[in-house]
Amino acid sequence: MATQAPDTFVIDTPTPGNPSTITLIDHPSNRPDTSDVLDPFELPDLLDKADRESPTIPYPVMNITKTFSTLPPEMRQAIWKAVSPSGHDAVMGPYRISDGDTIDHGAFSSVLCNRDIRVATLVCRAAFDAWANASIGKLYMSLYDEALDSLKDLRFDVDSIVTLLPGTFKLKQLFNTLLRRHERGYKHVKTVHIGISAVVCEAGVSPIANDQLGESKFRLFGINDASLPDFLDTCHAPRRFHHMKECYITSIQEFWADNRTPKQMRQVWEECISSNNNLITPELKPVIVATESADEIQYRADVSWRSEMKVEKLAWSVQTTGGDTTEWFDNWSIHLGHRLLRQARCRKCWPEDTGYYEMLGADIPSQEALEDRIE
Repeated sequence: MATQAPDTFVIDTPTPGNPSTITLIDHPSNRPDTSDVLDPFELPDLLDKADRESPTIPYPVMNITKTFSTLPPEMRQAIWKAVSPSGHDAVMGPYRISDGDTIDHGAFSSVLCNRDIRVATLVCRAAFDAWANASIGKLYMSLYDEALDSLKDLRFDVDSIVTLLPGTFKLKQLFNTLLRRHERGYKHVKTVHIGISAVVCEAGVSPIANDQLGESKFRLFGINDASLPDFLDTCHAPRRFHHMKECYITSIQEFWADNRTPKQMRQVWEECISSNNNLITPELKPVIVATESADEIQYRADVSWRSEMKVEKLAWSVQTTGGDTTEWFDNWSIHLGHRLLRQARCRKCWPEDTGYYEMLGADIPSQEALEDRIE
């Protein structure tokens, strides 16, 4: 079968008002938990380097390896399983590739790809077996062709998939990919988590929420999750669409229950399962995705999803729609901008007398700055 060209997107040029574009999408090598392909011929040099640069170790690394080999087999196996742990979450893209101008959606990032772990798999067969038999918990990914191709060939079992609200065509493609994995003997994916909305928790803006994201820098909340309201209290992203968190949660619940888009998704998914004789039966579950980067939302999500969030008032803040925190009417007069701002926000929960800068979540500028804007 002919392979399709990978999906790529041009990255916006960073500006002072949008600095996160520079830092929040990285090549995997910039993340501590991601892979570097290690050539087997590098191993002796790497061990020699460890001997030279680790003066606190009283004997050479090669001797440590020999000592380890004398341990009971069950103890060695337990150690290797601890080194290559199962059940940890992982992400697939989006990353800058080498030219810096395009996005790689298929790059896989996991604790299992840590360079030290890959070295261990070259030391002995037991280490490799433990690594090869490890599994992924939740895999956060887009449904672009490049990501689906990478998922199809991923050697680890995956418990569940996390993706932002896809179109029905992409949902069918995901099901076909999971079917191919079933045919190859991989464990069934139990759940496909559908991100109805997302909350951006940048470290400098929402440090408490950011600390709760976990090692892969994302966290899921069911739309009826009792812990969600308390978590939202720690999310301070600017330019919130909703004044009240309860209204935000209710909007998402009503969207999943009554809107045509999720109804079509559920129908298509049920048809995929039944037409394949229930060979695989992953469950669709609606979630809210907490993530560190607005740019990751922009490059993971379909354009129609970002538009629908604005129309249906499903976004927590402007950042949920991807990219920076500016809006198209920012440079207009305050009077007209206030009217447009009210139209863009949820009319159910924002009080009628809320001021322009209060709705923006911004400090009121000085009188001199206001006069300059009017001019």
